[in-house]
Amino acid sequence: MSDSSSMPSGWGREFMKALSDQHFAARNVEKAFVAGVKAVTQGSSDRTFQRLQAAMLDALVEILRVDPNRVDYLKPIVTAKDLVGIATLNYDRSLELACDAAEVTHDTGFSAWRGGYDWNWNGIRDVRLLKVHGSLDWTMSSLQRDGMRVRGDSLSQLGESANASNAVNGQPAVVFGHGSKLRADGPFLAMLVELDRMLATTEWLTIIGYSYRDDHINAAIARWLNSSVASRLTMIDKNERTWEFVSYPPTFAREVLSGIKGGEQLGQKKRPPLTHDVIVESAAVGLSQIAAELAT
Repeated sequence: MSDSSSMPSGWGREFMKALSDQHFAARNVEKAFVAGVKAVTQGSSDRTFQRLQAAMLDALVEILRVDPNRVDYLKPIVTAKDLVGIATLNYDRSLELACDAAEVTHDTGFSAWRGGYDWNWNGIRDVRLLKVHGSLDWTMSSLQRDGMRVRGDSLSQLGESANASNAVNGQPAVVFGHGSKLRADGPFLAMLVELDRMLATTEWLTIIGYSYRDDHINAAIARWLNSSVASRLTMIDKNERTWEFVSYPPTFAREVLSGIKGGEQLGQKKRPPLTHDVIVESAAVGLSQIAAELAT
């Protein structure tokens, strides 16, 4: 067995802090949980640890499993007219189930990825769903197949029955943990590049329940805001803490709100204002408001 020295420094403190944080509780508990599991099992040849890792990741998959009867609130997104695409940082299957319920087809592009930075879509599907941080039903392993000089990424999609036990020699292809949340392996950098491509043709961007704490996502949003294509921004978040003013350093959300109002800044030319909405409501309420507007 492993002793406490195998745990990340301060892991216990971070886990207790996550449990007490009402604003980001689920997200932070999950991060601390996975960090602990991987620290205990990483590099161990002991079959017990491998089985423990699979069992705990299976439990996480089960905790995040979505009830198909509770995704109706997402219908305005997946059925939106002139939709460029949907980019999500969540790795559950809520949006896939919402597409099924609304009887619209979807494609994640995952099965077509063969390496590199190209991201290919099935042109006959209704919804392009970019899962930037991965998905619970994706697995990834490092294998050296025939014709390869070195090991490379091997990907598979397990579907609704996903669990760590039936992912042979693989791990869930998701981005967990703290910091920048960037992974050099797998399809994650390719999806980040594709996010920029999607934003390059997006006039109206709607952001729902985002913490504005991921630097690589913030950078993509900033590039869109400074582009000529940006026309309207809608921000939906029921957590009032997202909009609290912090004098230093300013949160990215507050910087966005300041920037889209237009006006002079430090002697620079006047910035054109951007049509924007801030909806301090749940995703369900915010999306229903947008749906009502589009219906008029």
